[in-house]
Amino acid sequence: MNKCENCNVYVYPHHNTCPLCGAYFSNKKNDITIYPNYTPKLKSLVKIFSIFERITTGAKLITIFFIFIGTVFVVDLVSGFQKYSTTYVIPFSTILLTAIFTILAAQDQKNYRKYLGYLLFVFLISLLPVVIFFLSLSEIAWMSFFPALYSVLTLIGFLLYSWHSFREEIKKKLNF
Repeated sequence: MNKCENCNVYVYPHHNTCPLCGAYFSNKKNDITIYPNYTPKLKSLVKIFSIFERITTGAKLITIFFIFIGTVFVVDLVSGFQKYSTTYVIPFSTILLTAIFTILAAQDQKNYRKYLGYLLFVFLISLLPVVIFFLSLSEIAWMSFFPALYSVLTLIGFLLYSWHSFREEIKKKLNF
């Protein structure tokens, strides 16, 4: 960027004169840039986000889920542990995660079988509120058991919907 000595205005380098006063710029260029320096710390952060772009949508959702519930749990611990994270946030988050994977499987009907593994993993995650309840970290029982029930019903519905094609796929893979 060029700096006009008369106006103290910064002007893009492709201009030869100042747009305000018309003064000509000298041939030397000022080393003033409008962009921040690209430091090595920023490079490592960019590498982390580029790795995050390469993983699948399901893995991103599960990663975001664990980051979210971990953050909320830490905030709850720091603020005096009122058990709102273990009673409300974690159960509702697991219900939301199950619903998101169900919607993704319903939208991508040709490749809905690839979401079966994610739904099985989400079922295991939905047992987390039950474990939390038995550890006396949650106060409302139905809030802890409902995510597991919802996940089981979603899995049963998924398998009933895909039972014929799933059975045919197993026959092909096992040569029956």
